[in-house]
Amino acid sequence: KFALPDSLAFRACHVQQRRKKRKAGIPTAITKVFINLESTAGAHYSLSAPWVAAADFEIEVDFITPGAGTATSVIGSSIEATEIRLDRGSERVVVYLNGDFNSFSNALVGLVAGELNKLKVVKTGSSVELFINGVSKGTHTNSLAVSLDFIGQNGGSSRFFQGIISNVKLTDVTTPANSLEYGLDELTANTETSNGNVLTYNNIATTTDVRDTYTLSVDETQWVGSLQTIDIAAQA
Repeated sequence: KFALPDSLAFRACHVQQRRKKRKAGIPTAITKVFINLESTAGAHYSLSAPWVAAADFEIEVDFITPGAGTATSVIGSSIEATEIRLDRGSERVVVYLNGDFNSFSNALVGLVAGELNKLKVVKTGSSVELFINGVSKGTHTNSLAVSLDFIGQNGGSSRFFQGIISNVKLTDVTTPANSLEYGLDELTANTETSNGNVLTYNNIATTTDVRDTYTLSVDETQWVGSLQTIDIAAQA
């Protein structure tokens, strides 16, 4: 603090300050773990208690588009009353709420296999709207509740997701305190907890081909991992 300008202490402090300024200009690398459910038979996630939203809600999730011809569940329920299903055979998305079937035709047309996309289902009053990468894919009339306890499969034994699901947000618009959020990005752990609801990783190995750490590219258009690079779909 009181060192003379020509002293060693002053010069050392000056060098350290310049080093800090240089480091401040270097952006910090952003990393994230992605988990590929396709590598292990029966891989999925389950909730310790069903998430129930009786009125307005939003379901948001990032996903890698499954290959052509596959039909896989993004979310589901043990009583098979709720499901969001991607059907690449007909390029549609099925939103099944408490037994009411809603099909969004051609919602997946134009999506690139292997690319990271964002899906969002919004229920407001009696209207259910689907968004893919920020673009509305239509609406259906549905005033029913939603109850789900599986991510990556439906009914406990069917339509296991073939690919990557990440950043799941279950927002209860009517009762915000009931909302849940999961990154699905644990490198070695097998549980996540949100608002007291425990999500468990089932049949998900910890090898690099299943769980890998990715770095966001400088232009934020790709996630770069040790085994592959994931392109990020542009958002409207």
